[in-house]
Amino acid sequence: MNPPLYAAILALIIGITRPLKVIFFGDNAPLAVFTQSIEYIGTITIPLTLMALGAQLANLPTRSKGGKSLFPSIGYILICRFLVMPLIGIILVLLTKNWFVQDPMLWFILMLLASGPTAVNCLNLAYLNKSFEEEMATLLFYSYMALAPFITIIVMGMLSIIGNFNTRSHSHSL
Repeated sequence: MNPPLYAAILALIIGITRPLKVIFFGDNAPLAVFTQSIEYIGTITIPLTLMALGAQLANLPTRSKGGKSLFPSIGYILICRFLVMPLIGIILVLLTKNWFVQDPMLWFILMLLASGPTAVNCLNLAYLNKSFEEEMATLLFYSYMALAPFITIIVMGMLSIIGNFNTRSHSHSL
């Protein structure tokens, strides 16, 4: 169990327990100040996380602690993340599309979920566990650098596949 999981469980308990919900939320809630403080902290979470990532990137390593170059590992991860995973996602959606609502936007979102970069949360977990922080920061840096061209090509391909598929399904129904 980790802090985000504890927070999610606590939020669930407060959200489904009416007396607790009234104490924390609402115009006249006695603990609204506490809730409002958490909301303010929540608004700075992403900028603060990106600042922490930037601080980690100040001394971007090119070698692991063992002396090996990080680039073969990073290249392998990026190929898997931006080529293999989107292909698997597209194939799975195409094979199971009849199981879902016939909504092209849903198909696109399901395909796109398999195509995103490694989450900044991975860096937070590495930092929290004090293991592979520099390596994770390096991976995130290069994955976000590679994201723009890869995601553009992937999205174009997905939209083309969905457009062709949607056109075929409409011509069969006529």
